[in-house]
Amino acid sequence: MLVFSADNGGPVYWSPGSWFGGGGANNWPLKGGKASPWEGGVRASAFVSGGLVPQAQRGTKLEDKVHVADWYATFCALAGVDPTDHAAAAAGLPPVDSINLWPLLSGANTTAPRDVLPLVVDVGLGHAKIPLVNYSALIVGDWKWVVGLAIVQSFHQGPQFPNASLIPYGEFTNKSYIQHCPDLGPLGGGCLYNLATDPNELENVAERHIKVVKQIREQLDALRVTKYQLPSDTSQEKACLAKKDEYGNFYGPWL
Repeated sequence: MLVFSADNGGPVYWSPGSWFGGGGANNWPLKGGKASPWEGGVRASAFVSGGLVPQAQRGTKLEDKVHVADWYATFCALAGVDPTDHAAAAAGLPPVDSINLWPLLSGANTTAPRDVLPLVVDVGLGHAKIPLVNYSALIVGDWKWVVGLAIVQSFHQGPQFPNASLIPYGEFTNKSYIQHCPDLGPLGGGCLYNLATDPNELENVAERHIKVVKQIREQLDALRVTKYQLPSDTSQEKACLAKKDEYGNFYGPWL
């Protein structure tokens, strides 16, 4: 079985210098791009092919939600391997998040195994020349909630993008490309979209669905409990690079 999948939407920011690589993708009509939690940044093209795909499933299209992490459990199931990371569990790390997709891909099940799709949980995007931002985004059913004080890449491109008149485009520091989605607690807050009716994220309906916001916030809080975050120092980075050298430029376990 062959799986082809991008890991994010196309980058829609130009390169202001050699210190940061840019890209000229176009995610229209979706909003945003790589490095953002918007659909243009998190929806990715993918296909599955090969002899393992049942004849009835070939040439068909699925509209269900899957996470790139789910391929791990899927491959393990096909190979007859237990996906549990027992060493990580013994060390007190959270369990593997991956879900086996094969029942859905093979047609054995018509319902996707995942209804909750964590996109980012308190993730900061920062660089010496780019302001640090922190945000979270979670999809539950048809609802998507984005919360953060400054969400970057918050713009729609267009049928023809980029072009000379738009340079520099998609700058992280450009205020016209930043959207504010503050959490207002019991009053709701954040930015809420119904992806079934508004996949381009044009209308924030958080004020009209405070109960939905409350429910998604509770699920986000539950995810925060099992989130693993590397220490803020550089010890893990140094350990990773040391193992890379040890493995002859291959990455391997370093924790």
